Amino acid sequence: MNFSVDTDMCSGKVLIYNPDKWKYVEYYFYETMPENLLAKPIYEILHLSV
Repeated sequence: MNFSVDTDMCSGKVLIYNPDKWKYVEYYFYETMPENLLAKPIYEILHLSV
């Protein structure tokens, strides 16, 4: 499977598919931010309810 980022240091990932538009969005989770991702949009999770 081809990923748009290097997943070696990835602790989790989510793929959301929209069948109406034939598009998808990938979200990757990291403990520490890899330096090679600084040009991509970065989101910080502030709270997670389980």
